[in-house]
Amino acid sequence: MAVIGRIRKRVGLLIGFVGASMILFILGDLVTSNTGLLQRNSDVIGEINGEKIHYQEFEKRVEKFTENYKANTKSENVDQNAMDMLRDQSWQQFVTEMTLGKQYEQLGLSCSDEELFDMCTGKNPHPQVKQAFTDPKTGVFDSKNVVKFLKDLPNRDENIQRQWKTFEDAMRDERIANKYKDLVKNSLFVTSAEAKRNYDDAQRNASVHFARLDVNVIADSTVKVEDSDLSAYYSANKDKYKQAETIRKIEYITFDVTPSADDQASVEKFINERRAEFASSTDDAAVCKLKQRYTI
Repeated sequence: MAVIGRIRKRVGLLIGFVGASMILFILGDLVTSNTGLLQRNSDVIGEINGEKIHYQEFEKRVEKFTENYKANTKSENVDQNAMDMLRDQSWQQFVTEMTLGKQYEQLGLSCSDEELFDMCTGKNPHPQVKQAFTDPKTGVFDSKNVVKFLKDLPNRDENIQRQWKTFEDAMRDERIANKYKDLVKNSLFVTSAEAKRNYDDAQRNASVHFARLDVNVIADSTVKVEDSDLSAYYSANKDKYKQAETIRKIEYITFDVTPSADDQASVEKFINERRAEFASSTDDAAVCKLKQRYTI
Protein backbone atom coordinates (compact mmCIF):
# COMPACT_ATOMS: atom_id res chain seq x y z
CA MET A 1 0.00 0.00 0.00
CA ALA A 2 2.88 2.37 0.74
CA VAL A 3 4.24 1.77 -2.77
CA ILE A 4 0.84 2.52 -4.33
CA GLY A 5 0.67 5.73 -2.31
CA ARG A 6 4.05 6.90 -3.59
CA ILE A 7 2.99 6.13 -7.18
CA ARG A 8 -0.21 8.19 -6.72
CA LYS A 9 1.82 11.14 -5.47
CA ARG A 10 4.01 11.04 -8.56
CA VAL A 11 1.28 10.30 -11.14
CA GLY A 12 1.55 13.85 -12.58
CA LEU A 13 5.27 13.42 -13.13
CA LEU A 14 4.65 10.04 -14.77
CA ILE A 15 2.03 11.48 -17.16
CA GLY A 16 4.36 14.36 -18.05
CA PHE A 17 7.17 11.91 -18.79
CA VAL A 18 4.95 9.77 -21.04
CA GLY A 19 3.66 12.87 -22.85
CA ALA A 20 7.18 14.21 -23.42
CA SER A 21 8.26 10.81 -24.75
CA MET A 22 5.38 10.77 -27.25
CA ILE A 23 6.20 14.29 -28.45
CA LEU A 24 9.87 13.39 -28.94
CA PHE A 25 8.83 10.24 -30.82
CA ILE A 26 6.58 12.23 -33.19
CA LEU A 27 9.20 14.93 -33.77
CA GLY A 28 11.83 12.30 -34.44
CA ASP A 29 9.58 10.68 -37.05
CA LEU A 30 8.98 14.03 -38.74
CA VAL A 31 12.67 14.82 -38.85
CA THR A 32 13.77 11.45 -40.20
CA SER A 33 10.94 10.82 -42.69
CA ASN A 34 10.96 12.11 -46.25
CA THR A 35 7.81 14.09 -45.56
CA GLY A 36 9.14 15.69 -42.40
CA LEU A 37 9.32 19.37 -41.61
CA LEU A 38 13.04 19.49 -42.37
CA GLN A 39 12.78 17.63 -45.68
CA ARG A 40 11.33 20.09 -48.19
CA ASN A 41 13.52 18.79 -51.02
CA SER A 42 11.94 15.33 -51.30
CA ASP A 43 10.48 16.23 -54.71
CA VAL A 44 13.77 17.48 -56.16
CA ILE A 45 14.68 15.30 -59.17
CA GLY A 46 17.87 17.08 -60.17
CA GLU A 47 20.06 20.14 -59.93
CA ILE A 48 21.35 22.23 -62.84
CA ASN A 49 23.86 25.02 -62.39
CA GLY A 50 23.05 25.22 -58.67
CA GLU A 51 19.24 25.42 -59.18
CA LYS A 52 16.97 22.59 -58.06
CA ILE A 53 14.43 21.10 -60.46
CA HIS A 54 11.25 19.94 -58.72
CA TYR A 55 9.09 17.05 -59.85
CA GLN A 56 5.93 19.09 -60.38
CA GLU A 57 7.51 21.69 -62.65
CA PHE A 58 9.24 18.95 -64.62
CA GLU A 59 5.95 17.07 -65.08
CA LYS A 60 4.24 20.27 -66.26
CA ARG A 61 6.93 20.65 -68.92
CA VAL A 62 6.47 17.01 -69.95
CA GLU A 63 2.68 17.47 -70.19
CA LYS A 64 3.20 20.50 -72.44
CA PHE A 65 5.49 18.56 -74.74
CA THR A 66 3.04 15.64 -74.73
CA GLU A 67 0.10 17.84 -75.75
CA ASN A 68 2.13 19.32 -78.60
CA TYR A 69 3.16 15.85 -79.70
CA LYS A 70 -0.44 14.64 -79.75
CA ALA A 71 -1.54 17.71 -81.70
CA ASN A 72 1.25 17.32 -84.27
CA THR A 73 0.75 13.58 -84.73
CA LYS A 74 -3.06 13.81 -84.42
CA SER A 75 -3.03 10.89 -82.02
CA GLU A 76 -4.29 10.45 -78.48
CA ASN A 77 -1.86 7.67 -77.62
CA VAL A 78 1.82 8.10 -76.83
CA ASP A 79 3.96 4.96 -76.78
CA GLN A 80 6.81 4.42 -74.33
CA ASN A 81 9.56 5.33 -76.80
CA ALA A 82 7.90 8.64 -77.64
CA MET A 83 7.31 9.33 -73.93
CA ASP A 84 10.99 8.75 -73.17
CA MET A 85 11.91 11.14 -75.98
CA LEU A 86 9.54 13.80 -74.66
CA ARG A 87 10.95 13.50 -71.15
CA ASP A 88 14.48 13.81 -72.50
CA GLN A 89 13.48 16.92 -74.49
CA SER A 90 11.91 18.42 -71.37
CA TRP A 91 15.08 17.87 -69.35
CA GLN A 92 17.30 19.22 -72.13
CA GLN A 93 15.18 22.37 -72.23
CA PHE A 94 15.75 22.83 -68.49
CA VAL A 95 19.49 22.37 -69.07
CA THR A 96 19.48 24.99 -71.82
CA GLU A 97 17.51 27.47 -69.73
CA MET A 98 19.70 27.03 -66.64
CA THR A 99 23.03 27.22 -68.51
CA LEU A 100 22.92 29.03 -71.84
CA GLY A 101 19.79 30.92 -70.78
CA LYS A 102 21.77 32.63 -68.03
CA GLN A 103 24.37 33.68 -70.58
CA TYR A 104 21.67 35.06 -72.88
CA GLU A 105 20.31 37.21 -70.04
CA GLN A 106 23.74 38.52 -69.04
CA LEU A 107 24.53 39.47 -72.64
CA GLY A 108 21.10 41.03 -73.19
CA LEU A 109 20.26 38.76 -76.12
CA SER A 110 16.59 38.73 -77.09
CA CYS A 111 14.21 38.42 -80.01
CA SER A 112 11.63 41.20 -80.32
CA ASP A 113 8.08 40.80 -81.65
CA GLU A 114 9.04 42.84 -84.73
CA GLU A 115 11.95 40.52 -85.39
CA LEU A 116 9.72 37.49 -84.94
CA PHE A 117 7.17 38.95 -87.36
CA ASP A 118 9.94 39.53 -89.90
CA MET A 119 10.94 35.86 -89.54
CA CYS A 120 7.42 34.96 -90.68
CA THR A 121 6.73 37.58 -93.37
CA GLY A 122 10.13 39.11 -94.29
CA LYS A 123 12.41 38.52 -97.26
CA ASN A 124 14.08 35.56 -95.54
CA PRO A 125 11.31 33.73 -93.69
CA HIS A 126 11.95 30.84 -91.37
CA PRO A 127 12.27 27.57 -93.36
CA GLN A 128 9.34 25.96 -91.57
CA VAL A 129 7.15 29.03 -92.15
CA LYS A 130 8.12 29.01 -95.80
CA GLN A 131 7.34 25.31 -96.08
CA ALA A 132 3.96 25.61 -94.33
CA PHE A 133 2.71 28.57 -96.38
CA THR A 134 4.07 27.62 -99.80
CA ASP A 135 1.37 26.90 -102.38
CA PRO A 136 1.75 23.18 -103.23
CA LYS A 137 0.41 23.81 -106.75
CA THR A 138 2.69 26.68 -107.73
CA GLY A 139 5.54 26.17 -105.24
CA VAL A 140 5.49 29.90 -104.49
CA PHE A 141 5.63 31.37 -100.98
CA ASP A 142 3.39 34.37 -100.38
CA SER A 143 3.83 36.30 -97.13
CA LYS A 144 0.28 37.64 -97.50
CA ASN A 145 -1.03 34.20 -96.57
CA VAL A 146 0.98 34.35 -93.33
CA VAL A 147 -0.41 37.80 -92.50
CA LYS A 148 -3.94 36.58 -93.19
CA PHE A 149 -3.39 33.56 -90.96
CA LEU A 150 -2.09 35.70 -88.10
CA LYS A 151 -5.03 38.09 -88.36
CA ASP A 152 -7.50 35.20 -88.24
CA LEU A 153 -5.60 33.39 -85.46
CA PRO A 154 -7.68 34.83 -82.55
CA ASN A 155 -10.80 33.37 -84.17
CA ARG A 156 -9.34 29.91 -84.73
CA ASP A 157 -9.48 26.81 -82.57
CA GLU A 158 -7.62 26.93 -79.23
CA ASN A 159 -5.45 23.97 -80.24
CA ILE A 160 -4.27 25.85 -83.34
CA GLN A 161 -3.54 28.93 -81.24
CA ARG A 162 -1.57 26.83 -78.75
CA GLN A 163 0.40 25.11 -81.51
CA TRP A 164 1.30 28.44 -83.12
CA LYS A 165 2.36 29.88 -79.76
CA THR A 166 4.64 26.89 -79.21
CA PHE A 167 6.05 27.32 -82.72
CA GLU A 168 6.70 31.02 -82.11
CA ASP A 169 8.49 30.26 -78.83
CA ALA A 170 10.67 27.72 -80.63
CA MET A 171 11.55 30.24 -83.36
CA ARG A 172 12.37 32.87 -80.75
CA ASP A 173 14.64 30.49 -78.82
CA GLU A 174 16.33 29.43 -82.04
CA ARG A 175 17.03 33.03 -83.08
CA ILE A 176 18.51 33.88 -79.65
CA ALA A 177 20.68 30.75 -79.76
CA ASN A 178 21.90 31.68 -83.26
CA LYS A 179 22.77 35.18 -82.05
CA TYR A 180 24.84 33.69 -79.23
CA LYS A 181 26.63 31.30 -81.61
CA ASP A 182 27.39 34.15 -84.03
CA LEU A 183 28.66 36.27 -81.15
CA VAL A 184 31.04 33.55 -79.99
CA LYS A 185 32.14 32.74 -83.54
CA ASN A 186 32.84 36.36 -84.42
CA SER A 187 34.74 36.91 -81.19
CA LEU A 188 37.28 34.25 -82.14
CA PHE A 189 39.93 35.07 -84.73
CA VAL A 190 43.41 33.97 -85.71
CA THR A 191 46.18 36.45 -86.38
CA SER A 192 48.54 36.15 -89.32
CA ALA A 193 51.40 35.28 -86.98
CA GLU A 194 49.39 32.44 -85.42
CA ALA A 195 48.41 31.11 -88.85
CA LYS A 196 52.04 31.20 -90.03
CA ARG A 197 53.27 29.46 -86.88
CA ASN A 198 50.65 26.74 -87.26
CA TYR A 199 51.69 26.23 -90.90
CA ASP A 200 55.37 26.03 -89.98
CA ASP A 201 54.64 23.53 -87.20
CA ALA A 202 52.70 21.34 -89.61
CA GLN A 203 55.56 21.34 -92.11
CA ARG A 204 58.34 20.69 -89.59
CA ASN A 205 59.89 17.23 -89.60
CA ALA A 206 62.23 15.69 -87.04
CA SER A 207 64.23 12.49 -86.72
CA VAL A 208 64.34 10.96 -83.24
CA HIS A 209 66.49 8.11 -81.92
CA PHE A 210 65.56 6.54 -78.62
CA ALA A 211 66.28 3.47 -76.58
CA ARG A 212 63.70 1.57 -74.57
CA LEU A 213 64.51 -0.27 -71.36
CA ASP A 214 61.83 -2.72 -70.33
CA VAL A 215 61.47 -3.02 -66.56
CA ASN A 216 60.73 -6.72 -66.96
CA VAL A 217 64.40 -7.37 -67.73
CA ILE A 218 65.32 -6.24 -64.22
CA ALA A 219 65.18 -9.12 -61.75
CA ASP A 220 62.99 -8.55 -58.70
CA SER A 221 65.76 -9.87 -56.45
CA THR A 222 67.99 -6.93 -57.37
CA VAL A 223 65.47 -4.37 -56.13
CA LYS A 224 64.74 -3.91 -52.46
CA VAL A 225 61.65 -1.97 -51.48
CA GLU A 226 61.83 -0.31 -48.09
CA ASP A 227 58.86 0.53 -45.87
CA SER A 228 59.70 4.19 -46.38
CA ASP A 229 59.25 3.74 -50.14
CA LEU A 230 55.79 2.25 -49.64
CA SER A 231 54.85 5.00 -47.20
CA ALA A 232 56.04 7.71 -49.60
CA TYR A 233 54.11 6.19 -52.51
CA TYR A 234 50.97 5.88 -50.38
CA SER A 235 51.18 9.51 -49.23
CA ALA A 236 51.68 10.76 -52.79
CA ASN A 237 48.82 8.75 -54.34
CA LYS A 238 46.19 8.31 -51.62
CA ASP A 239 44.03 11.16 -52.95
CA LYS A 240 43.60 9.28 -56.24
CA TYR A 241 41.56 6.59 -54.49
CA LYS A 242 39.53 8.78 -52.17
CA GLN A 243 35.86 7.79 -52.14
CA ALA A 244 33.43 10.71 -52.40
CA GLU A 245 30.49 8.61 -51.23
CA THR A 246 30.17 6.49 -48.11
CA ILE A 247 30.50 2.77 -48.84
CA ARG A 248 28.26 0.39 -46.95
CA LYS A 249 28.28 -3.39 -46.86
CA ILE A 250 24.91 -5.14 -46.70
CA GLU A 251 24.34 -8.77 -45.89
CA TYR A 252 20.94 -10.34 -46.43
CA ILE A 253 19.20 -13.67 -46.95
CA THR A 254 16.12 -14.60 -48.95
CA PHE A 255 13.41 -17.15 -48.24
CA ASP A 256 11.41 -18.71 -51.07
CA VAL A 257 7.74 -18.98 -50.16
CA THR A 258 6.42 -22.16 -51.81
CA PRO A 259 3.19 -24.02 -51.07
CA SER A 260 3.46 -27.22 -49.10
CA ALA A 261 1.87 -30.53 -50.03
CA ASP A 262 -0.97 -29.80 -47.56
CA ASP A 263 -1.58 -26.42 -49.20
CA GLN A 264 -1.82 -27.99 -52.65
CA ALA A 265 -4.13 -30.72 -51.40
CA SER A 266 -6.37 -28.14 -49.69
CA VAL A 267 -6.67 -26.05 -52.88
CA GLU A 268 -7.35 -29.16 -54.99
CA LYS A 269 -10.10 -30.22 -52.59
CA PHE A 270 -11.65 -26.74 -52.69
CA ILE A 271 -11.66 -26.70 -56.51
CA ASN A 272 -13.24 -30.17 -56.74
CA GLU A 273 -16.01 -29.14 -54.32
CA ARG A 274 -16.75 -25.99 -56.28
CA ARG A 275 -16.77 -27.96 -59.54
CA ALA A 276 -19.50 -30.17 -58.18
CA GLU A 277 -21.58 -27.12 -57.20
CA PHE A 278 -21.19 -25.54 -60.65
CA ALA A 279 -21.97 -28.82 -62.43
CA SER A 280 -25.17 -29.42 -60.48
CA SER A 281 -26.56 -25.90 -60.94
CA THR A 282 -28.94 -25.09 -63.82
CA ASP A 283 -29.58 -21.46 -62.91
CA ASP A 284 -27.17 -19.00 -64.63
CA ALA A 285 -27.79 -16.38 -61.96
CA ALA A 286 -27.00 -18.88 -59.23
CA VAL A 287 -23.77 -19.84 -61.01
CA CYS A 288 -22.74 -16.18 -61.11
CA LYS A 289 -23.47 -15.84 -57.43
CA LEU A 290 -21.37 -18.94 -56.73
CA LYS A 291 -18.48 -17.44 -58.72
CA GLN A 292 -18.68 -14.24 -56.74
CA ARG A 293 -18.92 -16.14 -53.48
CA TYR A 294 -15.96 -18.47 -54.08
CA THR A 295 -13.59 -16.14 -55.85
CA ILE A 296 -10.07 -16.90 -54.68
